[in-house]
Amino acid sequence: MTDSSRILISGAGLRCADVVRVARRSAWPKLAPDALTRAERSYELAVELGAKGAVYGRTTGVGANRHIVVDPDGADLHGLRLLRSHAGGTGAPLPDDAV
Repeated sequence: MTDSSRILISGAGLRCADVVRVARRSAWPKLAPDALTRAERSYELAVELGAKGAVYGRTTGVGANRHIVVDPDGADLHGLRLLRSHAGGTGAPLPDDAV
């Protein structure tokens, strides 16, 4: 595999064209050495901020439910439910590179 067939995932500089290449399997993602550490720090910061006060969509509902407080023990599941609630469609499944 050549360097041109690798897309570096660093948390900065990812282009739409890079995502398309990975989706169409003409390139493969490669995590930057500090990518997981940065993601972990981001997660820890989100937890810390959520413990200190309301964070839209993390410790509260969204839209009309923005004033409803999410159970602190279920904050991670709340995010997953939110993601799933926005996923939907009808008809035949689309090809992988379209989604």
